[in-house]
Amino acid sequence: GSGGMEGIAMMFMGSGSGEGWKVDLRALATENNWTPEDTAAFRTALEAWEQSILAPLEELADHRESGMSMTDMIGMSMGGDEMDDDVDPMKMMNDMMARQQKRSELIDTANEITDDAAGALSLLLPLDESDAFDLSYGLAAVPTIGRDPDLLDPAFEKALTLDSLRMEQREALAGLAADYRSSLREVNQQMLGMHRRMPDIDMGGMFGAMMAFGDTADQGDAQKMQEQFELQQNLQKQIDRLRSERKDLHQKTREQLKGLLDQDQITRGGLQRLLEPQRLPPEIQQMLGGGMMMGGPGF
Repeated sequence: GSGGMEGIAMMFMGSGSGEGWKVDLRALATENNWTPEDTAAFRTALEAWEQSILAPLEELADHRESGMSMTDMIGMSMGGDEMDDDVDPMKMMNDMMARQQKRSELIDTANEITDDAAGALSLLLPLDESDAFDLSYGLAAVPTIGRDPDLLDPAFEKALTLDSLRMEQREALAGLAADYRSSLREVNQQMLGMHRRMPDIDMGGMFGAMMAFGDTADQGDAQKMQEQFELQQNLQKQIDRLRSERKDLHQKTREQLKGLLDQDQITRGGLQRLLEPQRLPPEIQQMLGGGMMMGGPGF
């Protein structure tokens, strides 16, 4: 398939607006106890999504396996073998960039289909469930925000099943869990709100506009690109601040949770691992935080 080096092309051409196209709406809609006001309409909307999403995903899969990837091109150039005389490197590059543009268009189409379907499903739920559904979909569609290794839900669930809990412990744990989930929901909603305002910058177009001199129209384009870039950087700083607040919330709640339990309960209940900060592999941390290429801080 396409190699990782095509990330360079994605950086210069824009990489689409989220990963809603990867979300399994049927799992999201059926693996929770939602109570739609019109069950038949809810089922119909879900079936309509399944039918409409299939074509762009099939085309995307076929497209990914066609043509030459950027990795293939770099491999040929560094392999030491002479290229055939009829191979035009610039044509290869243009073909690869065109393929990346097509891929981005297919992803945007699939994103739009899934976003619209998720919105339609949400409207069929009671207000409180609709908010929860929107948040669940948003976190699934934006893994840089939704993938949170330090979630304490498993620890709360396991702790509340302990037979040795005293009544006051159980009540304190339930209250702490409710406060934690409320605070976590609020910070996640804020992060998603910032992400949705994030402009999807065409980096190639931005550099092209900024390289142009003397032309009034080009200067206007460059100014617009600069404003978008500054907005993106500002929003990313706010997301990073909220991510830090989320980590602080995890740590504070983790210590409170430990304080509510006896050491014997923690040990016998198998809670030691669940009450320690979890860490993703370094390469995943780098990817989710932006990595070296985009100057992101990681987790």
